[in-house]
Parts: sequence; C-alpha cells; structure tokens
Amino acid sequence: MFGDEWSGHEVRTGEPWNDLRPVEKRKTEIEAFLVKLDDRLRELDSENTADLTLAERDRRGEEYGALKSKQRKLRKEYHDLPDLTNCTHELPERFDRRCAVESELKNAFKEGDLQLMLGDGVPIEWDRWAAEAQFHVDFYLSTVRAPEQFGAMGIGPALVPMQSFDGWITRFGPGALKSGEMTITAQLERYLREQFEKDPHEEISKSEFKLRAAAEFSEHNNYSGEEFDRVWRIVASPSRKTPGRKRKKSRIN
Repeated sequence: MFGDEWSGHEVRTGEPWNDLRPVEKRKTEIEAFLVKLDDRLRELDSENTADLTLAERDRRGEEYGALKSKQRKLRKEYHDLPDLTNCTHELPERFDRRCAVESELKNAFKEGDLQLMLGDGVPIEWDRWAAEAQFHVDFYLSTVRAPEQFGAMGIGPALVPMQSFDGWITRFGPGALKSGEMTITAQLERYLREQFEKDPHEEISKSEFKLRAAAEFSEHNNYSGEEFDRVWRIVASPSRKTPGRKRKKSRIN
C-alpha cells in the first residue's frame, strides 16, 4: 500500500496526526456500556421464570434478545477501533499508515476476501468471533485470542494462507508500484492525507473533499464515489467522520 514509505515499525507506533482522545473516549464508553449489559443479562439469566405469565416471558425474551443484539454490535465496533496498546508515541505518519493497513485487513477478514486462521487449522469466522468479549487480534505480535465459546484454544499464531494473500495484495498494485504508478486506492489515500494536513482544524466537510477528489481524479478510469467513501472510512479521523456541518475550531497562536 505504501511502497518505500513503509518502514516496518508501523505496527508499534502511535501519536497520530489526529487526536487520540476521541478513540480512547469511545473505547471507554463501550467498555462501560458492556459492563452494564453484562450485569443486566446476568440478572435475567438468574430470574426464576416458572411463575411468570406468558406475556411477562415474552417481554423478558424481547429484552434479552435486544440486549444480546446490542452487546454484539458494541463488541464489533470495539474491535474495529484502532488498538492503542502498542503505541510508543513516535512518528505520527507511522500510526497513520498502520491504521490504514489494519483497516484494510479487518475489512478483508469481514468480507471474506481473506481467511484469518488461528494456528494452521482453525478458520476464524470474523463476524461471529468479533461479537465475543475475549476475541482479540494483536497485529503487533501476529496472534489471535479465541473466545471461550469456541473451545479452549487460547492464544495462538494468526496466519493467512499465502496463496489467497498473494491474490488479495495485488489490488494495491504491487506491479504498478514498481513502475512508478499507484492504484486509485493508494492515490486517494495519499491525496486525502495531504488534504487533511492542509485542514488541521477540520473545517472542510466530507462532501467538499469528495467534490475536490472527483475533480482531481476526473481522468482516472477507476475513480468512483464508492471508492472515495471506502478510502474515507479508512483514513479519516473519528471527528471528521462525525455527521453535520463543520464548525471552525479555535486556534492557538
């Protein structure tokens, strides 16, 4: 994805150009909400339903189902957020590249474009595993922690079949990169990062960036609004993704 820009140290670096506090705040919010959900689910599990009326049992079942659905949704969102545990506060550009690569890999695992394996024989069903509390992928150590529900596998090496990876990685145009050209994905990622650097106070909206990108890449056959949206999800900071009109932020001179 990044050619010669990739140093190999990205997997353990932090302090990105965007503020980490929104990510930390959201992770804390999700953790607190999950604790409350777990407490309520345990209460429902411990209830004696023998004396409940049919209507009361239906209401209990509806509440239980809604809580489990919310729990799965929050756990998946938590797994999609950047892992901050391996940050060492070095070059901000490295964290930027790391988040982009990890997002691409997670999307590939979710969409089935790549098959993540625990060890050499356990295929990981991302959608199911990501809904469980114990599941964790450590890109720094290349390990996976399996949820208890899927057996006593614990922590093991994270592997991807080489043949499928070789096919998937070509989407970023390794051959084209060698000849000095870049895929539209790589060009969009670089373009947006450059534009973000020129807009440090986040005053420009996504729609305006999209219009500018359409003009910039008007002669590129592979450019599309859908491709812009996909790259935006990867490189834009959480605050830039917040819906609504952008307000000017106070500057400190």
